[in-house]
Amino acid sequence: MHRLTNYQTHIARTVLGSVLKERGETFTVELAKGAGLRELSAQLELLLLTLNIHAGIRLAKVMPQHDLSHVRRLVERIGEGVSADRSAPRGRTVRLGRAEQRFVSPNEFATLTGALSLIEVTDAETLDDHVFDSVILPKAQASGATLVLYGRPRNGRSWFERAAERNRTAEADGITRRFRVDSTRATAELPHYAATIEAARARLSADHPDFVRAYELRAVHALAPLLSERQREAATGAHHRQHAASPCARYAASVVVSHLHAPPRDTAMPVMLNNAATAVVTIAAVYPHATAKVVEHRWLEARDSVRLAWDVAKVLRGTWHCEQVGVSVDDGPGATEFTHLLDQAMGHGRVAMLRALDGAQLSALVAALGTGALSVYATEGSVERRALAHEMREARVDWSGADAPRIHLPCQSAGFLKGLLLAGVLAQNASGRHPAIQIQPRVASHLAPLAS
Repeated sequence: MHRLTNYQTHIARTVLGSVLKERGETFTVELAKGAGLRELSAQLELLLLTLNIHAGIRLAKVMPQHDLSHVRRLVERIGEGVSADRSAPRGRTVRLGRAEQRFVSPNEFATLTGALSLIEVTDAETLDDHVFDSVILPKAQASGATLVLYGRPRNGRSWFERAAERNRTAEADGITRRFRVDSTRATAELPHYAATIEAARARLSADHPDFVRAYELRAVHALAPLLSERQREAATGAHHRQHAASPCARYAASVVVSHLHAPPRDTAMPVMLNNAATAVVTIAAVYPHATAKVVEHRWLEARDSVRLAWDVAKVLRGTWHCEQVGVSVDDGPGATEFTHLLDQAMGHGRVAMLRALDGAQLSALVAALGTGALSVYATEGSVERRALAHEMREARVDWSGADAPRIHLPCQSAGFLKGLLLAGVLAQNASGRHPAIQIQPRVASHLAPLAS
């Protein structure tokens, strides 16, 4: 059986003492990703089941995320022991003699009856206050059960994080109730863990919210900068801006349209250019392994959606021969007509209306920018490059919510950052990294102006 580290042993012994002495304490456990949470939990459960194989005991693990790896790990550890022939795993219930371990969702946990000796909660930071206050805590108190919350920092405001802070304060009595093992401590005890950290840092970048929360165990607060200064520097490539396609290169483009309106019915009536339709066109050269280099920006303006569509098509088809074109357009009377005309001008099947970015896509794109996998041509003083730099510097993002992260763009954003992110999605699609883009009428609804 796998040998526990010193920090795993300390946690297991403390929790075991609370269960056996029926103290009904609440513990918070923060372990860096890959630092052995499943192994710690499985061996703790196995020990309690084995000690109570004849007397009987009921344990429950609440899993907000559907993750059967916890079940498999316990079954594997039982299979390695002398009591393997007395175990009876059935779905998400594991029995050892008269002792029982249940693996349930929060909704299923609410329907459990009878006393429990140990309640564990995984991904505790993802549960809202109502679940803890009305379901988990009442059942733990009614049973006198020991409660162990496994989680990581989120935004500094979750129920789990507040419980961890309460435990830290309560440790004045000499009993450790908050356990925190970040990547630095785990590296000191786990062989090869340093390589895991370096691989994660190379994949995500050291400033990425996923890296900060999962390995450094630090919260990411609302309206943090979308890109740190180091990430913005990494996103600036050594390549120069291009104004035409190179032979044998593959290109994809995003088109972000704003102020769109249909052409006037009375063609004799003048349309002022200060109300013109505008489009930011971002051209990206696509390479294998989901890497891309933005090589050109075009900032186009026309009197109406028809003229703008043909101007965009002239750039994308005539100059760049783009294989994929993704369009993000504000709702308006000319939106459908613009997309149809652009698709017609480009050749049917090349143009897709881009859906809003989900959390996984945005996380991947921030990682790509922070590691240089998605880069922009070197600063050369143009108005387009300055506009992009401004939007990259001023954009904020809220990673802390349970839903998809929400980007807040600077006021009067022209669409350069949005175009950069959408071009990154197209590059990942073209390389086979992600499924094909889905067409959705309402696009990029997660992007909102930043309040003044």
